[in-house]
Amino acid sequence: MKSQMKMLLLILLSTIISSEAVAAIYKWLERNGGIVYSQSRPPAGVRPLKTPKISGSPDSTAAIKAAEEIISSEKDARERRQARQQQKKNDRVTTSREKQLQQNCQKIRGNLDIMKSNARVYIKEADGNNRFLNEEELSQKRREAEEKIKQQCTK
Repeated sequence: MKSQMKMLLLILLSTIISSEAVAAIYKWLERNGGIVYSQSRPPAGVRPLKTPKISGSPDSTAAIKAAEEIISSEKDARERRQARQQQKKNDRVTTSREKQLQQNCQKIRGNLDIMKSNARVYIKEADGNNRFLNEEELSQKRREAEEKIKQQCTK
């Protein structure tokens, strides 16, 4: 009788301890930003993230559903974070392009002003030597600059 009681108590204790051990879920961030879910503790030096409490056995439908919801919400959060990062990158590229376009327009307008001031204008030849433009070439360069301003400069 005593041995049966001891055996029953041992089975009861092992069931309680094993269900607690199986139900524990740990969550932490990897170096690359990925989220890790595990039944084992995170490696030393890694700070665990807040983990949800899931009750019941690992085979229960509620536990599986809760785990799927957690994974789904983490996936959604990661996708939103990636979308925000991509939008910031796109904004930086757009801003950079606009700034470059404004600088190009200022340069073209400055060159046109110089050409209109009847100053002697020279160009650098392929061989590296400078050559002054004649009146016809200067007139052509003015028209080209005005056309570029119409096409590229909005303000």
